[in-house]
Amino acid sequence: MASREIVALPAEAMTPAGGQALSFLAVVRSGIGLATDLYDLSIINCIRPELEDCHGKMSNSMNGTITSATTAGAIVGQLLFGYLA
Repeated sequence: MASREIVALPAEAMTPAGGQALSFLAVVRSGIGLATDLYDLSIINCIRPELEDCHGKMSNSMNGTITSATTAGAIVGQLLFGYLA
């Protein structure tokens, strides 16, 4: 019986032409998504005083609900767009 030799292919041989450009674009898109999520999660603390000016003093449960809804929306969005990608 003849012995078979396993040959490892270089990474360039396994990626289609332009694969590196597509990988770069994926990293850029992921970075933009992360930046917008961070902005959404941090801006709620700046908006809260404006909400209190318009709607009156908020209770602790209202503040917790707003923060929780923001975080839950970010998680759902990440899972949804991760699934779609």
